[in-house]
Amino acid sequence: MLTREKFLKDVAEHRMTILRDDGVYRHLRFAKSSDSDRHFEIVTWPGYLSYVGDMGDYTFKRTTDMLEFFRPTELQPDREPNFHYWQQKCV
Repeated sequence: MLTREKFLKDVAEHRMTILRDDGVYRHLRFAKSSDSDRHFEIVTWPGYLSYVGDMGDYTFKRTTDMLEFFRPTELQPDREPNFHYWQQKCV
């Protein structure tokens, strides 16, 4: 089972490369500089976020800015991922 701790360990050497950052149109790449093991990309456009890469492909639909959908809030800074709710937003 994937846990937050395991995921953070797996991507500890990853670097983020911003390929596009134009409002809610974004393309981010996360990968080690030495190889493509466990690499992934996040692409957003109005109402959608796609996660594609070495660990699966998922597209979510919910709010205009989907990065905001996944971010902790001021009221819940330590909010745990709600995988059941996220699953409902997967298209």
